Amino acid sequence: MTVNISGQVPGEQQNGLVDVEEELLHERTPDPMLAVVIIERAALRFNDLKQEWSAVIRFRHIEPLDGKQADVARGLLEAAYQERGGDSLPAELDLEDD
Repeated sequence: MTVNISGQVPGEQQNGLVDVEEELLHERTPDPMLAVVIIERAALRFNDLKQEWSAVIRFRHIEPLDGKQADVARGLLEAAYQERGGDSLPAELDLEDD
């Protein structure tokens, strides 16, 4: 099964990225940020030629986090990753300041 992400973002009320728009549009590349998201399946498709299913998910709600909330989310991310079978988060996912 393949999972694809819809290119649409949630409406403004459910899109916390609006609050960090200035940072995301800054000439300097912004630091990665943690967010809490609600995802849902938007479509289920079957490809007759490949004989395989694929799902399309959409972000229903997204809220970027900072400060203490980001610290809590980082702990949850690490725990979920370890539970899924990883030892620790890969280096490219390390969001700690150098």
